[in-house]
Amino acid sequence: MTINWTPGQTLEDVEEIVIKKAFIHFNKNKTATARALAISLRTLDNKFEKYAEDDRKRREEDERRAKERREWNDRARGITPCDGPEEEKSGSDARDGMESPSKPSTQSTVPVQKPEEVQAVLPSQTTDLRPKRSSGKL
Repeated sequence: MTINWTPGQTLEDVEEIVIKKAFIHFNKNKTATARALAISLRTLDNKFEKYAEDDRKRREEDERRAKERREWNDRARGITPCDGPEEEKSGSDARDGMESPSKPSTQSTVPVQKPEEVQAVLPSQTTDLRPKRSSGKL
């Protein structure tokens, strides 16, 4: 079993790697792992609990950062996050995404056409952009 250490890794990080690799080496047998590392089974269990807690905290921190990045990107795009549960919108507000006049807006809004206002393209109005084949005569 080889353990690679790089500058910047703490002794605690290296210890975690050694314990986890030993655990895998002994086919996830805690008793054999504890004996090989000359630590008690209780100490091994405590370390595994600590590693699980550290992993959980790391995941929560990663999720928090990802949420902050999404919110920052949304604000940069002009998308305002909802403060509470989505309320039932009625009338034109639901179709065009405009805020009601009773709520002061901190950002300018861009009007969006309603689906029924978008002009339909009829087949007779389209042009054929494919090159026409010549009969071979010049």
